[in-house]
Amino acid sequence: MAFKRIKKKRRKIIKKPTFNRAITKFVIHMKILESSYKFIDAIAKTRVMESIKLMESVSEKIRKGSKKKFRVKPQNIPKFNSYQDIFINSWFATILIPKSLFVSMVSQFDTFLYDLMGAIYEAKPEILKASEKAIRPGLILKFKRIKSAITYLIKKQIEDVLRESHLYHIKWLENTLNIPLTKELGGLDKYIEITERRNLFVHCDGVVNEQYLSVCKKNSALFDSKLKEGDKLFVNGKYFFESYNYLYQLAVLMTEVIWRKLMPQESKKIESFIHYSTYELLRGGKYDLVIKILEYNLKLKSFVNKELFLMSLINLSLAYKYSGNKKKATDILNSQNWNTKNNKFQLAVLVIQEKYSEVVKLMKRIDKKEIRAEEYQEWPLFKDFRKTRYFLSAYRKIFKKKFILEETESGIKRKVSITIA
Repeated sequence: MAFKRIKKKRRKIIKKPTFNRAITKFVIHMKILESSYKFIDAIAKTRVMESIKLMESVSEKIRKGSKKKFRVKPQNIPKFNSYQDIFINSWFATILIPKSLFVSMVSQFDTFLYDLMGAIYEAKPEILKASEKAIRPGLILKFKRIKSAITYLIKKQIEDVLRESHLYHIKWLENTLNIPLTKELGGLDKYIEITERRNLFVHCDGVVNEQYLSVCKKNSALFDSKLKEGDKLFVNGKYFFESYNYLYQLAVLMTEVIWRKLMPQESKKIESFIHYSTYELLRGGKYDLVIKILEYNLKLKSFVNKELFLMSLINLSLAYKYSGNKKKATDILNSQNWNTKNNKFQLAVLVIQEKYSEVVKLMKRIDKKEIRAEEYQEWPLFKDFRKTRYFLSAYRKIFKKKFILEETESGIKRKVSITIA
């Protein structure tokens, strides 16, 4: 006798919108866009160079005035045309793909704002009372529960706000929450230029129009004072990553300002997020972002977790050092008496100061459980120190094995054995 397998309907669990989810999702998606840009751009540029060499291999280069041209023998024309197609497609890819990823990046910021507003309503539902939104009598009958009707109203309110201009989004947050975001975040000129340029790419293929010029001029956000109607804008690597850094910083600090305002009881969560995100940025070599985010946080002087406060000072000092500003890195360290702190902090200070002989002595005294082998591998603090004879020798004595550095290239891990010369 065969028994039928009864399929139970799984209830879809809808997670409540939170500030942590909103910013974490944005950060993850931004990292994906960054790696996608680097990967695709590198491939497209490589293909351009390869196709030029291939065209040259079946032709003869000649000059006509200032222009370079190819002379192709009849029997080589099919191959030359094939290589030329590769060149043209790859060349246009270096133009189109950066624009597409830039537009996608701004779209991710819009999605972040949607999630952020959802978290705001979740944290402070009374905001809805001030809204003029209402449900039509005929529609209200479709809702079985009041909660469903409230969720509908919130989504409708958020969608209506996001249909307005990007500047309106920020002004709505300022007015609704009574927070001077523009002042807190140091102006919005870059934000306006980035979002207006996004509009040009989506609607005008990047051709400058009167709206772009007037909005940017009005907000002192004009990218180039010589721009005029009809000019065409593009996205190169420099502009892409400047925009990336700006939107990343804006999203993190905007979340923090609002999160602290509406949910001060979650200060520890906020500090943990800031520490984790700046640590990851430090690992990725984004020192300018680390500096901007941590400088803002340290000015607040409101750390609940004193250990995270000290770790933030260490990471900020590192960011300045790796940016080439050793004086500022030293000034930050001198703001504390590290002799009264635990071994980890004392070791970190000595490494930043490059007192490597003292570092080795302390390394040998520290218990292997206090600083594990993996931490020596991953912590950005040891980035330069790991390359020295001091470190390699001390590591081998402490852990009874040769140091193996794991490097990541294009998402693929490879192990590199380092030996003392």
